[in-house]
Amino acid sequence: MNRITDSLIRAWQSSSTPFLEISGASLSLSSLLLVVLLLVLSYYASKMTTRTIGKVLDNKPIDRGLKGAIERLSGYIVFLFGILLALDLIGISLKSIAAFSALLIIGLGFAFQSIIQNFIAGIILLIERPVKKGDMIQMNGTYGRVLDIGFRSTAVQTRDDVVIVVPNSELVTLQVVNESFNGDQIRLHVLVRTHLNESAQNIRKLLLEIAVNHPNVLKNPPPTILLNQFAEYGLEFKVIVWTEELWLREVLLSDLRYQIHAKFQEHGIVIPVPQREIKITEGQL
Repeated sequence: MNRITDSLIRAWQSSSTPFLEISGASLSLSSLLLVVLLLVLSYYASKMTTRTIGKVLDNKPIDRGLKGAIERLSGYIVFLFGILLALDLIGISLKSIAAFSALLIIGLGFAFQSIIQNFIAGIILLIERPVKKGDMIQMNGTYGRVLDIGFRSTAVQTRDDVVIVVPNSELVTLQVVNESFNGDQIRLHVLVRTHLNESAQNIRKLLLEIAVNHPNVLKNPPPTILLNQFAEYGLEFKVIVWTEELWLREVLLSDLRYQIHAKFQEHGIVIPVPQREIKITEGQL
């Protein structure tokens, strides 16, 4: 038993022997093991903090984008605190970190330029919140819902149930259309054409009836029917509606077109098709 104890003591003393010194800080095998252990614990503590705060905020009347930002930032803070504690454990103070910060930034800048750029962009997204979790966005011809904003990238789910991983830097530097930025309402419109001899007031009444009675069309702001223009082949109307069903916008527009077509058939109203007359004069062939 004594031999085992003596062996453990000698092993601990051996692992505690410094093998490297950095700016007055002595590094040993035991200290490095403690640092790794502390970083692992900090990582899981940050994940637990994020989940705990998320559960607490679930019962609060708070914007879901702000909720996601608070969750992420709280996790980052806990992990950063763990890193500083690990550095302090091996004797590297903030003053020492400042002394090597310029060299560290240059080295990391060349080695991990893309990763650092995306990480900083992720922090900007969480603080400025131009794009939030749950927002409906359009980018590079892709339309989808923001599922999560991570350290390096953002997950966007399309209507085809495909998840696209977008680097955070692209959401900061490229043009992004955020349909949810001002709330969960969006204005949609449908163009409808009729013959010139149709009654404009009657058409307006029929279109307004369809829009008002659709379950996914908001009553406030109310639907609007505009006589858009006098086209060469007839009258052109614009049906303007507001909805909160951003994810189902294409379905809503399709429903409105189906109902308009059925209503026009019911009342004998024909949707005109542009036509061209070709006259051939004798002797020109």
